[in-house]
Amino acid sequence: MRIRLASVLLLVGMAVMGCTPSTPPLPVAPDVPSAPHADSGMGSTDSGTHGTTDEGLDLFSFFVTSRVALQGLSGSEYGFGGDLRYGETGLGAGLRGADRICGEIADMSMPGASAKQWRAFLSAGEGEDGSPVNAIDRIGEGPWYDRIGRLVAPSPADLLHTRPQNGDTQIADDLPNENGVPNSEVDPGADHASERNHHMLTGSSTDGTLYPALCYEDADSDERLEACKQECKSTGGLSIEHYDCENCSLPIEDEGLLDEFCRTACAGPDGYRTDCDAPVNSHCNSWTTAVGDAAESKPRIGLSWPRDDRTVDQEWISWWSVGGCAPVGSTAGSDGRPEVGQPGSYGGFYCFALEP
Repeated sequence: MRIRLASVLLLVGMAVMGCTPSTPPLPVAPDVPSAPHADSGMGSTDSGTHGTTDEGLDLFSFFVTSRVALQGLSGSEYGFGGDLRYGETGLGAGLRGADRICGEIADMSMPGASAKQWRAFLSAGEGEDGSPVNAIDRIGEGPWYDRIGRLVAPSPADLLHTRPQNGDTQIADDLPNENGVPNSEVDPGADHASERNHHMLTGSSTDGTLYPALCYEDADSDERLEACKQECKSTGGLSIEHYDCENCSLPIEDEGLLDEFCRTACAGPDGYRTDCDAPVNSHCNSWTTAVGDAAESKPRIGLSWPRDDRTVDQEWISWWSVGGCAPVGSTAGSDGRPEVGQPGSYGGFYCFALEP
């Protein structure tokens, strides 16, 4: 109470003197929930075993990086964006930096937990040896548990589904952060219809491997535009890489609404793909750039929690490709919002430990 009172008096004094803090205050992390007892009935029968590791640490080997943690480590209200080097240099710096971020966040939540050897679930075009890297190959063999000991998934094969399988059913559709808090619950008052914090960087396809570099071009001919619209209509709108369907869910059954949707969607840069000399990568240059250039990189993201207004495309690993590598909120006024997620997101990613 004395500390809080002193902080209030300091801010009042600053206001009287005409001073203001140089940066906006960062939100406070929520308390870590208590682990459920094995006989409490909380969760499903597949929620795993609550206990400790051989090193005496509690089971804890998975989390979604929280907004608060990334703001704190980056020193910015916007977070890191697509540049995750975190002081590392040379080949593979983006992945090594992301791994360090995972380890430090784990230590914040559970002192000593960085010893479990944390890996960011990120694919990249170049690792330490200059070769492509697949996220699924980085994270070990499992099992993985959240901060309060709930089983996320027993093995890599259980991860490679729309949502993780054979773990605790309470968290599969709302993956928790380093405090064990479901990620949809950490922004009280947020409008989930327009500000979703669930975009998580992966750079990966649904099988956890590197998402391929692609070519995105504007519809520059009537022939291409018509081909896109025909494919869109035949799939009920599902063929469009990046879509936003107002007041409807995909696939669209209403013919008039489908025609309007396909006509609008196909005119955008994601309406179709074609071969080109300068393909756009899916990993922010192996997680080393925060420049919002959609002509260079459109990072692939997954959803930490699925949208409730759609029945398709709810992948936790690979959902769609966002506009660029700039931190969310840092490019106000820019055309196309070349950022690592839509409003409400913050450039989060998944962290897995090699030890339970």
